[in-house]
Amino acid sequence: MADTTIIYYENGVGITQDSLNARLHRIVDSIQAEQRQQYEEKYKSSDFDAEQSYGPAIMTLLFFGVVAFSFVRKAWKTPGTTLLPTGNEGRRYTDDVYEEEKVSDRIAREYNVYKGCDIYLSEEQYDKILSKRLPYYRKLAPELKEKFLTRTRMFLKSKTFLIKSDEPFVDMPVLISGTAVQLTFGLKDFQLSHYEFIRIYPEEYFARGTLNVLLGHVYGNTITLSWNHFLDGHEDHTDGVNLGLHEMAHALYYQLVHADPSRRFVCNFNEVMEEGAEMYALKHASPSSLFNENAYRNLQEFWAESIELFFERPSDLQRENADLFDTLAEMLNQNPVNTLYPVLA
Repeated sequence: MADTTIIYYENGVGITQDSLNARLHRIVDSIQAEQRQQYEEKYKSSDFDAEQSYGPAIMTLLFFGVVAFSFVRKAWKTPGTTLLPTGNEGRRYTDDVYEEEKVSDRIAREYNVYKGCDIYLSEEQYDKILSKRLPYYRKLAPELKEKFLTRTRMFLKSKTFLIKSDEPFVDMPVLISGTAVQLTFGLKDFQLSHYEFIRIYPEEYFARGTLNVLLGHVYGNTITLSWNHFLDGHEDHTDGVNLGLHEMAHALYYQLVHADPSRRFVCNFNEVMEEGAEMYALKHASPSSLFNENAYRNLQEFWAESIELFFERPSDLQRENADLFDTLAEMLNQNPVNTLYPVLA
């Protein structure tokens, strides 16, 4: 479940999540300006002395980093490009920035950081990536595909992506954005505006400060996913297991129940919880053939797993629990049994 009351402590002083987010934003904004300044100082100043300032090794690294960035950025606009530039390569901070941002700096240094508004892709590239990996999009009627592409682009542009990978692919932000749009496709407000950051690990990871291994979680203003398990969820789109939809369901709950409450959504969500409570009561007498043990951990997990089944095994869910299916269809304004036109009028 999402939590916006996170407090970090540094030298005995409490730091709120909002403060950390603001700091991270300023770091992201400073990256390109700092790189441009260093480039100008090193290559345009006539009295620059490489030996005294950085040394030949760092000079070479930074030079090729700038050149590679310019070529890859240009290549984003051509079909078939799959790699994003490595966001942190050659990054340096001035002393004053580091002192001001030292908490967020430690976080930001772990990832390649990309503002969605700086990722340039053509409509053809969006279509190619989504068609390859997202069955929901692939089966839509042409006019709905156009709407889906527009929403995916808007969602992507509104987020900052923190990618912990040596090979950050363009597919990552596009497919994750598309998965969020799949869940919210029938809703007017679809951008999950409470969430500013999407963090991507290449595989399962440890929860910070613990030995708990996670596949994904929603915390504060950040949605975190493991890329390998995210892809597995889309590889088999009929098994009822989809990490992306699962975590986006948690995010949607917090968005429409706490951050920006929707009375209609809350009423329907309460009905889902009643169905979950009834299922718990009948766990031994009449066990579900669809839900796995994870759904019995708590009602939040039941909610997220219901969303997975609603999109990946809609006909089975409708047969087993018509009331639950109808409630989900009403709250999301979708009927995924109709793959061509899932959005309800």
